[in-house]
Amino acid sequence: MAEDPDQLVVGNFSLATPGGPFPQGWKPLIFEKIPEHTQYDLVNDEQQVVVKAISRQSSSGLTREITIDPKEYPVIEWRWKVENILQKGDVAQKSGDDYPARLY
Repeated sequence: MAEDPDQLVVGNFSLATPGGPFPQGWKPLIFEKIPEHTQYDLVNDEQQVVVKAISRQSSSGLTREITIDPKEYPVIEWRWKVENILQKGDVAQKSGDDYPARLY
């Protein structure tokens, strides 16, 4: 399948190998003051390679630094699957600042 010239693909994890390295440029974001970090792995899910994140009282991120002109690429599109929905969250309180997925 040919790439659409109007789209800029930033993270096509489905082309990666389960258990293999992340695509070039992707790396974990570690918060040094937080002792536990989320574990990220490439796994098969419903016949597609995806990023699986396991977090147990931990925090971190999976990042790729990139500069994009929003006038040229004004739309961001992504998919994710959350298996454990938290019942409460409050970004204003450290005790409630816990979410299964975020985009910054």
